[in-house]
Amino acid sequence: MLTEQSLRSFYGTRAYHRWSILFRNCVLSDGALHVANEGEAFWLMDLIAINVERLAMSNPRLNEMQFWKLEKVGKGCRVTCRIDDGFAPSYKKRIGWTDFPLDSIDIWVSPTYNEKGEKMWVFYLPSEH
Repeated sequence: MLTEQSLRSFYGTRAYHRWSILFRNCVLSDGALHVANEGEAFWLMDLIAINVERLAMSNPRLNEMQFWKLEKVGKGCRVTCRIDDGFAPSYKKRIGWTDFPLDSIDIWVSPTYNEKGEKMWVFYLPSEH
């Protein structure tokens, strides 16, 4: 079950996890995988993965770090991506309905490189930074 309490146990990560053959350059930390599994939020990870590279190409600062946030609004939610706090969203999407169990969640995304030198996007919880 995804709860605020369950998220407190994630500091760092032991492994990176691929969740989709469609997004081979994106991986989830242990905490992000917990959010996807327990919050039934693979759709959120897919939404981020669809947009991560395009946003990175649109602004050099988004090539270094992306701050994603899901916030419940009524029966739906709003998903945004920012350069940092205090900046207008570089991306926003309204979703009409969700059963996501938390009022909000932050997913941070930053690049790393694998052993072959290929760029990978790592999705993780702020507590795992």
